[in-house]
Amino acid sequence: MERSTRTAWLAFGALLLPYAWLVNRFWFVCDDAFITFRYSRNWAQGHGPRYNLADAQPVEGYSDFLWMAIAAAVEASPLDVVTVMPAISVMCGVGVLVLVHHVLLGEARVRPVAAWGATLVLATFPPFAVWSTSGLETMPQTVLMLLTWWLLSRPGEGRGRLVLAALTGVALALIRTEGLAWFTVLVGVAGVQRRLEGRALRPLLPVVGVVFAAFGVYEAWRVGYYGAWVANTAHAKVHMGPAALLRGASYLGLYATTHLSPLLLIPAIPLALGGSRRPLAVGASLFALAVPAYAVVVSGDYMTYFRLLVPGLPWFALTLGLALDALASRRPASLRWLPLAAVLTATVGVLPALDVHLVPRRLRAALDVREKQEGFRSENEQWMLMDQHTRFWRERGEAIAAHAPPGSSIVAGAIGSLGYYADVHVYDRNGLVSREVAAIPWDGRLRSPGHDKTVDAAFFLDKKPTFLDAKVLYGPMLGFKIRASLLEMRAKDFSDRYYPEILPFGTMPGTRVPRVLVWLRRGETLGDVDAGWTRFKTDIKGIDRR
Repeated sequence: MERSTRTAWLAFGALLLPYAWLVNRFWFVCDDAFITFRYSRNWAQGHGPRYNLADAQPVEGYSDFLWMAIAAAVEASPLDVVTVMPAISVMCGVGVLVLVHHVLLGEARVRPVAAWGATLVLATFPPFAVWSTSGLETMPQTVLMLLTWWLLSRPGEGRGRLVLAALTGVALALIRTEGLAWFTVLVGVAGVQRRLEGRALRPLLPVVGVVFAAFGVYEAWRVGYYGAWVANTAHAKVHMGPAALLRGASYLGLYATTHLSPLLLIPAIPLALGGSRRPLAVGASLFALAVPAYAVVVSGDYMTYFRLLVPGLPWFALTLGLALDALASRRPASLRWLPLAAVLTATVGVLPALDVHLVPRRLRAALDVREKQEGFRSENEQWMLMDQHTRFWRERGEAIAAHAPPGSSIVAGAIGSLGYYADVHVYDRNGLVSREVAAIPWDGRLRSPGHDKTVDAAFFLDKKPTFLDAKVLYGPMLGFKIRASLLEMRAKDFSDRYYPEILPFGTMPGTRVPRVLVWLRRGETLGDVDAGWTRFKTDIKGIDRR
């Protein structure tokens, strides 16, 4: 290894420090990850990949079959899925950084300072670090996309490389519902690069054949097991229309005004295309644009830090590295300024992690896409809220598990950690695991990306759920909080069939503050309901006297 190359890789090692800091800063497990984990646990316990065991026809309420299968293997082991799955994701993030740096130094042969600068921008970019954790499949999907593209597009036609491309292509097709579509796009991009380099397209055909054949086997199993050609999540979340596309464009605008550094893609593309590595620049630029285009088409995402845009970040970094190198070739004097420019760009990108913003809040709020939420939240604030929600809903699930009799059911909107820890039958108000909700035609109202189709608890009354809602409460003014929670649950609307119960649920961790579980429970007869309301009034008076 040449001395300059060794130095470049030593410098790369230093980039892992800010990446590790950001990963530690934003380490969390997203509530949605627990939906997948519940499927995985049921599979590991011999019930098959299903969410509700009592469903006559299982519903595919996850979007990440391969990730779910890996989690099932973890669930079948003594390991903790909540720790292991995010850890695997972090390793995938490190793999992305290594491969980006390798492509820039190896295939592209850019100047080490340009490779270092581009990788620095990626390693310190908050969305990349946030979605290196979360328990979701975002970073595994990203590394599979990058690996597949690299294997298909790089010079040389070795058989081993094409075999690896087929394996990573199959994994990509199975890691996400839209994975096969991304593989198809990657093949197209790699084909364009190969044409520009005067290389044949024929070696790609066996890879395409293997991937589509493997996916065909999976699709046959899916139809046989779930009775559907696509995941139920697609029916629940995705719909088209001018308003939905406009929201997707706002999502992209919020991304740009939050971090600013992604706007560098605009000048970087022409600079990269004008350099000496044009075929590689074409491929990187095409994919750097394809992922944002996809985010617009699917109308954005309610989750923090722009999850849908993360798979395109490696190609943004590659384009930026090629652009920096092209700039250095045109103006050699700029070499001395490249490290400083990279550090400044990374600093601007990382500021939102500290809740420091260069664009005023009111301008960013105008691009808000989380319509169902009250008030605008920065990405940092949204991340904190998502982290809190996972903890709250886990607490609620554990309380339900402690008191619910076998065979119970509940209506819920957030079905991740609540469903995983409560382990009762769940009727899903957002339709991910409830086919009848997903099948409802979209009414055209924009609520929040991925949650435009939603129903209230009354939708499931004919199913006779055991519980309509549940909350864990504690602290001062407990009686007031209980009454307020019943207003939120709309207890009076269902008072002829459901009654509230107040049940003890230990104390707050590390304190002596008592907690209670409050839920709306179904009465078998009108007498049961009347007796339940009478007991509640007595219990609430006792709490008021404390």
